[in-house]
Amino acid sequence: MKKVGTNEITANQYCFIIIGTMIGIAILSAPKDLIKASGQDAWISVIFGMMYPFYLVIMGILLFKRYPDKNILQISKICFGSFIGGLFNFVFMLQFLFFAATRSAGLDDILQTYIASFLTPAKLIAAFILAAAFTASFELKVIGRVNEMIFYLMLILILCPIAVLRDGSILNIMPVLQNSIGKIIVGSIQTVYSYCGVEILFIIYPRIADKENMVKASLKAVIVTALIYVWFVFSTIYYLDIDIVPKYGWPFLSVTSSVNMPVINNFRYIFLFLWSIVALKTISNYFFTFTFIFNDFFKGLDFKKLCYAMYPFVAYVTILFSDEAFRRNILRKAAPNIILFNIIGITLIVIITYLKKEGKYERKTNCNSN
Repeated sequence: MKKVGTNEITANQYCFIIIGTMIGIAILSAPKDLIKASGQDAWISVIFGMMYPFYLVIMGILLFKRYPDKNILQISKICFGSFIGGLFNFVFMLQFLFFAATRSAGLDDILQTYIASFLTPAKLIAAFILAAAFTASFELKVIGRVNEMIFYLMLILILCPIAVLRDGSILNIMPVLQNSIGKIIVGSIQTVYSYCGVEILFIIYPRIADKENMVKASLKAVIVTALIYVWFVFSTIYYLDIDIVPKYGWPFLSVTSSVNMPVINNFRYIFLFLWSIVALKTISNYFFTFTFIFNDFFKGLDFKKLCYAMYPFVAYVTILFSDEAFRRNILRKAAPNIILFNIIGITLIVIITYLKKEGKYERKTNCNSN
């Protein structure tokens, strides 16, 4: 295996970053939204929904094979030119700001409800974004290590509520495929939002030290994420039933009540505290990517200083989403447009890179660099 350099990550860390960006606070409420669309077959919708990250991973692999040392910011300028490419990069950047803000606001809301009602939203949000800025300031190698460590914490938290298999009922998920394929597909479309974050691969894949493992790591990231989402949705339905799930804002937290441990009176609060660390890791990933792309527009800036400079701006944007009803409404409206932009824009870039000859690219790249 190639030695990992100062600004590089391993293929495993690359995989953990992708997983860590897709899985955060939003997964706790995912079963509620899906059940409204596809009932007890919501867990099947999750499987269909993985087609979005799988498609982007295929696009990423194609770009990687063509330009293993260039990220999408560089490739877009090669394909579209400096102006249009820069415009694409700017819009691509905004989604990471949007998700950093909305997921921070979501974490604030759930902690306000269960743990920290004595703190104002502004104070909690300021703390979240500061932690994200601090982590992001150490750049990608540290981001990779953080995601790697927290992944194993996340696995423990996910497996703890396995007691639902004893306390739930198989009747809650029966009959399987009762809903029409149309309803399951509608549910899968709603699932796609939960997989947002996979787009980070287009920024970080050039930094993989052992590039021969990129394809395997990318596919593994999607499969592992899909399995985790299936477990969250399936276990929630299995334990609570589809008639009860919609009554909870974050239904999976009720599943954690099935865990009985000595000394610990209510495992739900322990779970929520530890899952907040998982959510902060996700926010840090978004913050890092947003700042990284922003820094690409102003080359030469010190990245660490830029992270702290962006802190008040990102915190302010997050506070704008602190109202939970407003946040969920904006997400429902914005997420489909973001997904559509990613699919169309990235597909165009891949098509152009494979239609034109390498020689033309090289000449254009040289002209742009001059």
